[in-house]
Amino acid sequence: MGAVGVDVSHFQLRDDLPAHRQVAAYFKSMIALGFLAPGGELPGLGALASRFGVGSGEVRRAFAELAERGILTGEGGRWRVAPVDA
Repeated sequence: MGAVGVDVSHFQLRDDLPAHRQVAAYFKSMIALGFLAPGGELPGLGALASRFGVGSGEVRRAFAELAERGILTGEGGRWRVAPVDA
């Protein structure tokens, strides 16, 4: 399965919140709304960082937090939306 498209056209980085938290909230919302499907592969950290206008470390930290919550899975530098437990 190829990388899913991630539309960040409505994302605006705020100065009053940590960037990684904003990125994590964006992905959590997109998954909850069904725009990102379980098992869907996400674009690379560098590409996402460029789209969001943040450093790749911020995206990595956001993904790590989402992985701790069971929302994303990461392996070998690839990140996916976690499958839904049946």
